[in-house]
Parts: sequence; structure tokens; C-alpha cells
Amino acid sequence: MNINVYLKHLVLQKKLKLKEISYKTSLDPAYISRVLNNKTNMTKDKNFSKFCYVLNINKDNLYKYDSSFSSLCNEFLTAAFYIDREKRIQLFEEITKYSFKIDKTPQYLEYLLIKFVNSVITKKYNTYLANHLIKLYKGFSSYHKKVFLTFYYGYHIVKEEYDAEPYFDEALSIETESQNLEMMLYFYKFGSFAQNPSTFDLNYYNKCKEILELTNNHKRLVDLNILYSIFLRNFGYIKEGLNNDLSTLKLVNDLNLTYFIEILLNNISNSYLLLNDFENALNYYLRTLKYLKTNSTYFNIAFCFYRTNRKKECEKYLKLAKTATCKNDYYYLLILWLDSMTKKEYSQKCYKILIQLYNKNFEKLVPQQKNFILIELINYYKFHHMYKEALNISANLINKNAISQTQIIYFKE
Repeated sequence: MNINVYLKHLVLQKKLKLKEISYKTSLDPAYISRVLNNKTNMTKDKNFSKFCYVLNINKDNLYKYDSSFSSLCNEFLTAAFYIDREKRIQLFEEITKYSFKIDKTPQYLEYLLIKFVNSVITKKYNTYLANHLIKLYKGFSSYHKKVFLTFYYGYHIVKEEYDAEPYFDEALSIETESQNLEMMLYFYKFGSFAQNPSTFDLNYYNKCKEILELTNNHKRLVDLNILYSIFLRNFGYIKEGLNNDLSTLKLVNDLNLTYFIEILLNNISNSYLLLNDFENALNYYLRTLKYLKTNSTYFNIAFCFYRTNRKKECEKYLKLAKTATCKNDYYYLLILWLDSMTKKEYSQKCYKILIQLYNKNFEKLVPQQKNFILIELINYYKFHHMYKEALNISANLINKNAISQTQIIYFKE
């Protein structure tokens, strides 16, 4: 890591101002700024000593380099690229312990970079660290700069913040010899399409897949296929997404990649529910319970039983849903709604819960959840012969791909 960048890290860490450093070193603030922004190197040893004195560091430490530490960091990144969870955890523990040996050298920035990457992978977001590194990365080597930009872009994508395209473009423009790093950048880019679809673009999916197949990265390929199914579902290709998940589940079982089974079973269950194939949805949801005992899973099982006129089974799983781990308030209210529906279909209480969901939670929901509420409001209005109100709600679904776990019901007059 660059010495100038490390000096800037210390200045930021100690919250020193240019004027303060200038006063203590008798150096021009503009010169200090150029040094800290890696636009010039200190040619005079006297100036260097002044900097070290103000920052309270040993000048000799600035030239120390531990190749073993860098090797550990590279091994960690490889484990991250290949989704080798156990090895990644082990290596991060080793790197954290090792960091105390290099915390007075520029290599400490390499530790901070690895720490940030780990926070993105584990989704334990370190906003302070992200904001600190964004002020430093331009002075990194090309490789470390691309590592930071790739995971900084991924940091925004996994947080469902889709305003980080300039960082993707900058990362893409940096050439390195790392195929894995290029793959990871494509992976996050396709993830942004899958989670927030705007155009049916498979360019980055194909680029990522090509590298994964070339490098025999089976786990990441499975992860990419899961994203591909989400992408298909979000464009209304439910059956195609389902078939892709079923094929991926077979691959996962063949390769004994148990890490993905929970995700795939849940996604397959959801796809069958979206197709209103309640029997197959039940089959997979009941298998999902081995891994995922949340109120959303129990609700979906109860809803399948409700739609197939099995009231006792529905009530059994509603009871479990009420005491299960809460995924979010949306499902808590849906559980109350379905419980009310089992007692008296489309009662005033059912309506009030739907209106509560519509008024308070609606904008926070994904399209499929929004459609569920809208369709059940239409069903309520139709059940009570309030056709004008049903028509008004229906306007929200016109010209939309109205994918939902429920359906508009025909009521006999």
C-alpha cells in the first residue's frame, strides 16, 4: 500500500486539519494536500520527519512489508470468490489477529480493505469503514482499487441501493489479471438487474457464467443461477425461473452443496405458489421447514391449505406462524388477515387489516406483495357487490405484470 495514502488514513483517523499540520510542520497547506492526495512525494527527508513527528509514527515502519500477511489476504479473497465459507471465516480470524503486527505500517490499509470486503459478504455493513475507504481508494494500487470498487458497488447492491453505477464503471475500466475479480464485478452487476429489473439484459450474466465455468467455481455458479431465476420471475417468467431452480437444486444435491438447499427450496415453493399450484407449493414449503421456520413460511403453508379448503391444517400452521420468528410486519398482518378469513371470509376485520397494509406498508413492499393486497381488496369489494370500488382498485393492476400468490375470485351471485 502507498505511504502517502497511509499518511492520509492517519490524518483522517486523528481528525487533523491541514492548517494544524501546516502550523506544526511549517509546510505549505497546498503541499500537504498534494502529498495526502498522492499527487506528489516528499523528496526531502526533513519534511518526512516532520510528518512522522506530527502523526506520532516511526518512519522506519512505513517501509516495512510482510508478504505472509498479503498472502493471507489473497487467500481470503479467493475463499470469498469461491464461497468457501469455512475457510473465509478461518482466514479472516487469522488476518484479524495478524493485523496487530502490521497496524503501524501502510499494510494496515490492506487489513481495512479485507475487513470491508468481509462486512459486505456477511451483510454486517460497516458504513463508517466504507466512508473512510472511499476517501482513500484513489491512492491504492490498481488491484486493490478494483477490489474496493467491486465490493463497494456490491455493498450498495446488497443494500438495494441502485445509485452506485459510477463505481461500477470505474471498476470496469481498471485492468487487472484477476479473472475472479472481474467475475465478482459482473456478478454484482447482474444482481442489480435481478433485484431491480428494468431491461431484459443477460450480458453480464453470460460474462460472469463464462468465467465461473472456466475457473470451475461451482458454488458461485449456483449462486448466479439463483439470481437468474429471480431475474426471470421479476419479468414474469415464473415457469422458466421454476425450472431453472429445479435444475439447480438437482446440481446442488449432486455436488452436495447443502448451503444452497434452504434458498432453493424456498424459492421453488414461492414459484409454485405464484403459479397457484398449491399442492406442489405445500410439498416444497414443508421441506423448507427443516431449514426455515419463520412466520412467512408458516403463513404460506397455511395459505396453501386455506386455498385447498383444508381449514384444520390451515389453523394449525397459523398458530405456529403467530409464535414463529418474525420476518417482517407485512407477514404479521397477513397472519391476522388469514386468521380472520378462516373465521369469517371477507369480514370487516379482514378489510381493516388489508387497508392497514395498504396505507402503512404498501410502498415498502415488493411488487408481488403489493399485488396480493390489491387483489384481495378487489375480492373483498366483489364479495360485497361493491363493483365500483373493485374497478377503482383494478386500475392499479392494468398494464402491469400482476404476479401474485393469490388470484381474483369469481363469486356466484
